[in-house]
Amino acid sequence: MVLFDKGEPKFGFLDCGIVYSTRSEEEHDNLINICKAFIAHDGYRAGSYMVKSAKNYSSSLPEGDKRKARQILEEHAFCNSMQKIVDDSEHEKYFEHMSEYIDRICNMAFVHSVKLHAEHFHVFMALKVAEGISLSFDKNLDMISTALPMITKAETMRKLGISKFPVPDHLEAAK
Repeated sequence: MVLFDKGEPKFGFLDCGIVYSTRSEEEHDNLINICKAFIAHDGYRAGSYMVKSAKNYSSSLPEGDKRKARQILEEHAFCNSMQKIVDDSEHEKYFEHMSEYIDRICNMAFVHSVKLHAEHFHVFMALKVAEGISLSFDKNLDMISTALPMITKAETMRKLGISKFPVPDHLEAAK
C-alpha cells in the first residue's frame, strides 16, 4: 500500500496472515458470485450461492422425501435471512459491521440447518482483518467503492483468459 506523509509517498506492507486459494474454477466462480451479489445488495442471491457451494442436498434422497422438501424450505428461509442482513445494512457502510454480519450469517445457517462451506469463513475472516486495518488508517474509507473496480477488472480479465493481473510499472519496481 502507498502511504503519503506530507505529500511524500511511502510504501507500507501489511501481512494479515490469512491466505486462501480456491481449489477449482467452480469454487472460484461461486466465491466471486457471492461477493458480487453482496456488493449488489442482493442477499438472497448471495445466500443461494452459499447454499449451492455447500451442496446441501443429497441426490440420493427420493424426490418425494419430506426431508428434502423441508431442506428446500429451510434454504429458502436462509436466503431470505441473507437479504434481511443486506436490507438492514442499507444505511451503513457495508464493512463497518463485518463481525456482526458474520455472526448473523452463522446464526442463520444454524437456525435453518444450512451447512456453509469452509471457504466462506476464510474469506469472511480475511475481510474482517482487512476491514480493521483499513479503517484504522482511514475511518471514512469506503472499501466497496475502492475494491469494486479491481474486482470487476480481475473478473473480466479472467473471463478473457488473462491469468496474470498486470501490476503497474511503478509498483513492479517496488518488489
